[in-house]
Amino acid sequence: MVVDPYYGREDLSNLCARFVSHLFACPKYPPYTASTTTSTPSPSLPHFIAYALYRTQLRPSVAFAALSLLQRLKARFPTTRGSSGYRLFITAYMIASKVICENTYSNRSWCVVAQGMFPLREVNQMERELCMYLDWELTVDLASLAKLDLVVRKEFQDYKGPRDKSEVPHRSRFFFLSFSQSPSLSTAPL
Repeated sequence: MVVDPYYGREDLSNLCARFVSHLFACPKYPPYTASTTTSTPSPSLPHFIAYALYRTQLRPSVAFAALSLLQRLKARFPTTRGSSGYRLFITAYMIASKVICENTYSNRSWCVVAQGMFPLREVNQMERELCMYLDWELTVDLASLAKLDLVVRKEFQDYKGPRDKSEVPHRSRFFFLSFSQSPSLSTAPL
């Protein structure tokens, strides 16, 4: 029996992965770290996101709210790069769910959603840090969410990524494309 590695969420998970990778110049696979809690090879970013979408069963609007938070982070720190799209996405997705949904998951449950890639201590730290970097501005209004949904679907449906760093296209006025390292975030675990 062949298992769908996207759990029926291929389109949305690919959009989210393309957006995060484009915005923060993240690698497709995470770097190996001593904090990785499993010996199983890490999934690609789209497969990781697909599993998170499947496991949580949250509405697609929560994923787009997470992307909005990441866009806000990039706007505040335009020169930052992300070493892990996994950390960025799961943290923003967790925060978006807590802001939008009445009943949400505990941080221990988010460790399961993240496939054991991050221990509870790290999940807690990632959440605190992203909230602080965003100055606790965590809400997303419906009009902005609808606009972001349309733009991301239009701009990233078929986006394959730049062939090299000098070829990063200007996608739209919604995206911030400066990719040099920011000293303020260079040591952050996000």
